[in-house]
Amino acid sequence: MNYKKYQNIIAASIAVITGIVFTMTVQSSVSFWDCGECSAAAVWMQVAHPPGAPFFNLIGRFFAMLPIADNVGLRTNLLSVFTSMISSLLLFLIMVKLIENYRGNSYKNLGDALTTYLSAAIGALAFSFSHSFWFNGTETEIYATNTVVFAAIIYF
Repeated sequence: MNYKKYQNIIAASIAVITGIVFTMTVQSSVSFWDCGECSAAAVWMQVAHPPGAPFFNLIGRFFAMLPIADNVGLRTNLLSVFTSMISSLLLFLIMVKLIENYRGNSYKNLGDALTTYLSAAIGALAFSFSHSFWFNGTETEIYATNTVVFAAIIYF
């Protein structure tokens, strides 16, 4: 039996849970440290820190142009929320692949499949709500974007 449907449902649930919680706790404007510098660099397409983060600036410019909030700081903060959400989803899928490589890809029953999927879900959610990841996922910093790129490289 194919249990990919359950894997996809749990992966989508992790993305939705992380997205909702991070959106509820996102910074409403620019934070005290260099988040304002990252927001300004994204809006004006400048270099924030040498050597810079060109991928972050391109996506940040896109989010800064979206008409989803009056505040540019909030719009660029939502970039970190979005990339953190995708990072959590990819981390779940990476953990499922690692567990399946260790235990095998064939499942005997639904309970066996759910053991793998729920173990990976617990790991992904634990990472998502860790202090450092949550803190950087709710403000304009390049760490969330770097995490999603790193997770995509590992997954693919």
